[in-house]
Amino acid sequence: FEAATRLAAADGQSIMVADMEGLSPSLNLDPSGIKELGESFGVVFADRLNTILIVDFSFIAQAVWSLVKKVLSERTQKKIQFLSEAKARAYAKEHFGGPTCERILSSFDINRDKKSSAEDRLAHAKRTAICDV
Repeated sequence: FEAATRLAAADGQSIMVADMEGLSPSLNLDPSGIKELGESFGVVFADRLNTILIVDFSFIAQAVWSLVKKVLSERTQKKIQFLSEAKARAYAKEHFGGPTCERILSSFDINRDKKSSAEDRLAHAKRTAICDV
């Protein structure tokens, strides 16, 4: 997140895209981790985040949102948008420049490619990341 902040506009704000395709809620339900994440976004990074886009947020994952939402300020809650993949693609094309848009769209593609392996996705992340993966 710090790398994104250094690359952000003059106001220091950035947009975070969280693609939930393939999320395994049972692997991500540590209450202390959720609370810490919520506190970081709600206090530490609140002024640095312009928007958080959460893509393809499944019904099961809504339980995670209900936990996180409780520890976020109302101001921070308003920064969070839930989008389908199609709407997220349109958002990326409208709000991001060429290389950034291409990295986001290619991430959506590989995350949804049933033939891609964990190694393929890791290699893609390393090729397209703005910081160390």
